[in-house]
Amino acid sequence: MNHSVYFLFGGEEYAGNFAEQNFPPESTTTYHYDFFSVEDARMLRSFLSQHVGSKNVFLLRIEKILGESQNALLKICEEFTDGVLIFSFPSSTRLLDTFLSRGEIYYEEKKGDASGDVHDAAKKALAFLAASYLDRIKLFDQYVKENKDSDPRVFIRDLIESLIQYEKGTHLFESKSYINKQTYRDVLHLLTFQKSSPKQLYEYLAITIQK
Repeated sequence: MNHSVYFLFGGEEYAGNFAEQNFPPESTTTYHYDFFSVEDARMLRSFLSQHVGSKNVFLLRIEKILGESQNALLKICEEFTDGVLIFSFPSSTRLLDTFLSRGEIYYEEKKGDASGDVHDAAKKALAFLAASYLDRIKLFDQYVKENKDSDPRVFIRDLIESLIQYEKGTHLFESKSYINKQTYRDVLHLLTFQKSSPKQLYEYLAITIQK
């Protein structure tokens, strides 16, 4: 696997199997946190600084974590490139988009669910949410360039569906502001009119949707 940071959502057994199947068992060390604090983040950063140049795999099973602790982990995720960090959580509830954008995301597959679709929706939603306004515009321009025979409306509808699916899956849909929900409804409605400009509607979506 080519990444340094991974986010897993599921049970402890799933996290253990993921590490065992993708990395040498002898290089993996597992840590369990009932509650991961800012102080834990500082200690982790200090610990990792002592393992520069190593190819170790660190699996961190975290039951609960607050936003300030996630922010403290951002720098760690950016700086740690020598080995592998695997963050394992019961669910993606209350995790920040900026934090999750630092690595690859994997969901435990459960019988009868559409985890593959959830995974794809999460990746697409996170790419949009974590991007700046200009980078969001680049996503649209890239799609148009690579899909000249496709209607850009399809891209916009698919993106909105992914955002809604992701927010519902992480319990963010109810907590997101009225502006976000209203924007989804307005853009989807206006897309039904052939004379509407997909580019302008996307720009409105890009500048209005909150991270």
